[in-house]
Amino acid sequence: MIARYRAPSARLNAPITVYSGDSDTDVDEAAVAAWSKVTASAFAARSFEGGHFYLTEKTPALLGDLFARLGSAAPRSLPEERNA
Repeated sequence: MIARYRAPSARLNAPITVYSGDSDTDVDEAAVAAWSKVTASAFAARSFEGGHFYLTEKTPALLGDLFARLGSAAPRSLPEERNA
């Protein structure tokens, strides 16, 4: 699926934030940066420690960042950090 994915040719008029794992062997920095071409608005990238499934262990941190970017739409509490 990853090898066949092609970003849409029309640019979005909305900000995009791309999240990735810093040890992901399927998604490198160039692949993350390529998403900047999909938007005519702001682009941001944030990596977390871990591989392709980093989000299973970094869910609270990811959600915290996401909700901070969304502003007032953030919930009042976040899930507890998992002890892995």
